[in-house]
Amino acid sequence: MASITDGEILLEREYRHGVGEVIWQLPGGLAEPDEDFITAGLRELLEETGHAPQVVNADTVRYLGSVWDNPGLGKSVSHLRPPGGWWMWAASAATPPNL
Repeated sequence: MASITDGEILLEREYRHGVGEVIWQLPGGLAEPDEDFITAGLRELLEETGHAPQVVNADTVRYLGSVWDNPGLGKSVSHLRPPGGWWMWAASAATPPNL
C-alpha cells in the first residue's frame, strides 16, 4: 500500500485481462525467489509508479499486516507496507538508488 501524504493513497491504472477493462489498483507484484518482501515491494512500486521513499527504515516502511487477495479463488496473500518520504523517479533522471 503506497501512501503519498496523510489521507492520500497512491493508485495506478492498468488494463487487467481478468475483468477486461482498465482499473484502479494498488501498486504491487511478486517477489523473486531470493527477494525479501520489502525489497520486492519497493522495486515494484518504483517500476509501476516511478515513486520510492527517500529513506528506507522502520519509520518510513511499516508493516501493516497481510490480507487474502481473493480467498474464494486461491491462496494469494498481499503484505501491506506503506512507505513515506517520497521522491519521484523520472526515466530521464539519473539512475535510481539500489533498493
